Amino acid sequence: MKIIAATGNAGKIKELKEILKHSGEVISAKDIGICIEPEENGVTFTENAFIKATAIMEEVKHKPEYKDEEDLIVIADDSGLCVDILDGRPGVYSARYAGTEASDMQRIEKLLEELKDVPEEKRGARFVCAAVCVCKDGTCFSEIGETYGSILNEIRGDHGFGYDPIFQQKDFNKSFAEMTNEEKNSVSHRGAAFKKIVRHFRRAISLNIVLVEPEIPQNTGSIARTCAATGAKLHLVRPLGFEITDKNLKRAGLDYWEWVDISYYDSFEELKNKHPDGEFYFSTTKAVNTYSDVLYPENSFIVFGKETKGLPEELLYENKQRCIRIPMRDSIRSLNLANAVNIIAYEAYRQYNFEGLCEEGQLTKYTWELEQ
Repeated sequence: MKIIAATGNAGKIKELKEILKHSGEVISAKDIGICIEPEENGVTFTENAFIKATAIMEEVKHKPEYKDEEDLIVIADDSGLCVDILDGRPGVYSARYAGTEASDMQRIEKLLEELKDVPEEKRGARFVCAAVCVCKDGTCFSEIGETYGSILNEIRGDHGFGYDPIFQQKDFNKSFAEMTNEEKNSVSHRGAAFKKIVRHFRRAISLNIVLVEPEIPQNTGSIARTCAATGAKLHLVRPLGFEITDKNLKRAGLDYWEWVDISYYDSFEELKNKHPDGEFYFSTTKAVNTYSDVLYPENSFIVFGKETKGLPEELLYENKQRCIRIPMRDSIRSLNLANAVNIIAYEAYRQYNFEGLCEEGQLTKYTWELEQ
C-alpha cells in the first residue's frame, strides 16, 4: 500500500514512517511533486485534516503515474496544543498562534509569556490530533488521539518540533523534545490517532505465541488449542516442565494438535536469531502499558514467562517499551497463563476485525432468525 502524507513537516513525516512502517510505504506529498497548501479554515482539527487530505487526493488523481494505482491512500492530520487555563488555546490555531510567519520558537515564547505567572499545578494541557484517511475510491474515515501533561516553565530538549520542548507528558519526567522516538510514539497524540486509523485498512495478522520455559502441561495444552483455533503459531523455549508426551498436555489440547504450527528452541536467543524481523512484546504484571494500548503489527511475537516466575527482569528492562500487562486487582498476583494468552491474543485478532476467523455460529436443531 502506498500512503501519501499531506504534510511537508519533516518531523511529522519521520513520526508517521515509524508509526505506519508495517502498513505500507509512507511518502510525503512533496516527494511526488505536490506542494499545494490549502487554506485550513475549519473550526475543528478534523475539518482541517480533511481539507488537507481531500485537496492532496484530488491532485494525486490527476497524476498519470497513479491513474491505475488502486491501493493508494492519503493521510493527513491536524494537531494542536490545548492549555486548560487558556480555555483550550492555542487549539486549532497552534501553528499560527504567534502569526502565520512565526517560527516554532516564537510560538513557544508567546505561550510561555502568557503563562509566566501561572503556578505549576495549574499548567495542565493536552495535545490533540485528528488523523484522517482519504482513499482513492472516496472512502474516508477519521480518528482522534490525545495525550495529557503540563506546560513547563522553560525549554527542555533538542528533539521533536512545535511545542514539544515545553510539554511534559504525564507518564514521563521529561519533555517530548527529550524523549526517544520510541518513547514519544508510545504516548503521543499523533501516535494514538494514527494507530486507530491503521485499524481501518489492516489485513490479517500473523500472530506468534511464545512460551518461555512453561511448567504446567495443562496450560500449554490449552494454549495449543487456542493456537489451533486462531491460526497463531506456537513457540516453546526449553527447558519445559513436562515431556511432550505428557498425557495432561495431550488431553488439554484434545484432538487439535495436528492443527498447531509448533516450534521448539533451546534458548530465547535462538528464537530471536531465527526471527530477526519479529515484533516482540513481553507480557508481565510489572509493565506500565496495558495490552490493549498496543497496536500489534504483522509478525507479532507475544512472549510469556513460566507460571511461577514470569519473565526475567533483565529481559523486561531491556524491552521496557514493549512490555504489556493485563489490568487486575492489586491483591491478585497474576492470571492463569492460558487465560492471559487468550486475552491478549484475541485483542490482537480483534484489531484486525477477526479477519480469517469464523464470526458466525449455527445451532444444530434450529436456524437463527434475526430481526432485520
